[in-house]
Amino acid sequence: GSASRIIRRGGPVEFRFTAEDVRAASRRLAEPSWLAERRMAAWAAWESLPLPPVQDEPWRRTDLRGLPADRVGLKPADDSPAPKRPNRAGVDLVIRPGHPPQLEGQEVVLDSGTVFADWETAVREHPALLETHLGTAVGPAEGKFAALASALATEGTLLYVPKGVSLEVPLHALVWAPGQDLAAFTRLLVVLEEGASASLVYETASPSLGAETAGLHAGIVELVVGAGAQLRFVEIQNWGDHVWNFTHERARVGRDGRIEWVFGAVGSHLTKNFSELRLEGQGAEGRWSGFYIAD
Repeated sequence: GSASRIIRRGGPVEFRFTAEDVRAASRRLAEPSWLAERRMAAWAAWESLPLPPVQDEPWRRTDLRGLPADRVGLKPADDSPAPKRPNRAGVDLVIRPGHPPQLEGQEVVLDSGTVFADWETAVREHPALLETHLGTAVGPAEGKFAALASALATEGTLLYVPKGVSLEVPLHALVWAPGQDLAAFTRLLVVLEEGASASLVYETASPSLGAETAGLHAGIVELVVGAGAQLRFVEIQNWGDHVWNFTHERARVGRDGRIEWVFGAVGSHLTKNFSELRLEGQGAEGRWSGFYIAD
């Protein structure tokens, strides 16, 4: 109830999301019972957690009173095509909410037990991987918007590289959400087992639709790098100028593992992202760089 209201001049404004939306998301993906239960637990966290006030230190310079909570909702699929990408060596996975994903590129990457799949495919064909690794880096209790993404995300990407497998071709995943007054919720889960290596470019984007249009994105990024594994991860946020963007992101790096993480933010109306790199094993290394373009 009150934990999900934005207070503005003229009175509180409610978010439109409901528990039935959560159940519908689970039914859409035909999720196993354990995953459906996790969604409902995340929804309970969303309802119980307050919207962060500016008095909270991490939110001291982030004013949410302009967030168009009453205007954004879960919309039917938008038919706008995804942007064209130049032909290059590698593998591209393009995801548009409500549309079948497009996987293009060198099929060799799918050999050796590697999984590079959209979220619906991951739930249908790789539930054991999700049960083992999902939520081990970012849980719904991380914050209000992490709980919302955990409860409602139906779009996203799973990358799993087995022990000792080295992917020579780069991977690219694009989530393209062009809808007006749209709320989009995404997940990315990357798991590199011991001694594995991979390069992934992960992009979230939309056109700019102007100040009269509202947009909301809440996302979770989980990167699990095993012992002696190496991940090169480039993340580009290119939302339109109408999108309020909230993400919770964490990498966990095991013994002698290494991650190179580049983060670039070139879009959105407002972006608030919590990113953390945990070096959990002796000899683990992390190199982190990034850039924001404010206008």
